[in-house]
Amino acid sequence: PKDWNMVCLINSKAFSFRYTCLSEAALIYNEQELRHWLKNIHGSKVLKTCFGLSGQGNRHLEESSPSSEILSFCQKEWQQGRPLIAEPWLDRLFDFSTQWFIHP
Repeated sequence: PKDWNMVCLINSKAFSFRYTCLSEAALIYNEQELRHWLKNIHGSKVLKTCFGLSGQGNRHLEESSPSSEILSFCQKEWQQGRPLIAEPWLDRLFDFSTQWFIHP
């Protein structure tokens, strides 16, 4: 691709996050935001990386405070300047995917 930055922007889950209908979902940019979100969202939760695929790059959470393993997982993304997508855990009914053609 001629503009790799555009591909990265569009392929990131952070890009599509703006269209979410999950009111309890959030983009998490640091530990303080993570702790606040975990404390205020009840039940099972999931953290997703911006570029995880096929179930890779996800962490399922039950607790209301992050373990050292979860913090390590998050810090790797934060150090790259990427947020994590935090969502309440939902039972999957079906998957949906798209393919994009990007042109000038």
